Amino acid sequence: MPTKQRYWEGAEDMSYASLIADLTIFALTQRLCANEAFNVTKGQYFSWLYMWPRLAKCLGAKAK
Repeated sequence: MPTKQRYWEGAEDMSYASLIADLTIFALTQRLCANEAFNVTKGQYFSWLYMWPRLAKCLGAKAK
């Protein structure tokens, strides 16, 4: 996976489509949310350093 070392070793947050959909509906239906920016995550994290080899294994590939 070609990327910067900081990104490779860092933590990434995750979200789910249903969570994003719920927030979208909420933000669209609440007057106080007009012209505001939102971020949403489920609070779970992963690192590509550990995820990439597992993903490669599931796909029958070798990770360097």
